[in-house]
Amino acid sequence: MKTKFTQFLRIKKEALNEAERAILVVNREIDRMQEEIASILREIASIAIPSSGAYVDFLKIQAIKKAHIDELEFKKLDLAHLREKRQRMQEQLKLLSLEHEKAKYLDKLEIQKMLALQKRQEELQMDEVSLLLYNTRNGSSQFKEEA
Repeated sequence: MKTKFTQFLRIKKEALNEAERAILVVNREIDRMQEEIASILREIASIAIPSSGAYVDFLKIQAIKKAHIDELEFKKLDLAHLREKRQRMQEQLKLLSLEHEKAKYLDKLEIQKMLALQKRQEELQMDEVSLLLYNTRNGSSQFKEEA
């Protein structure tokens, strides 16, 4: 049964679904970022510092290790931003969910009103039919008595 809130309810549901999809995308980005961080940590752990050799080789390895550490810090910062974004989106999802529930409630109330009105109209029609039948049966006997 369509009400004046049906379209509003559909729009709220679409907004809710879109927010859920956006959170899923951010969750995938967070997972990808965590994998990248784990990969960088594995690379750092696999770097072997030579115990002997040229000082230049030692400096090269230290520079590589520092580059990985800098990249790791950058990725951790990105991960923190993504988590903040997800938190904001989840708060927005809660608000959208609340609005959707309000719209569902208003739609349900409107349907109940429409059904009550329809029931009342049917009752009135049944009363009218009953009255017509009563008058037809009793009215025909009244006309016979008067004649």
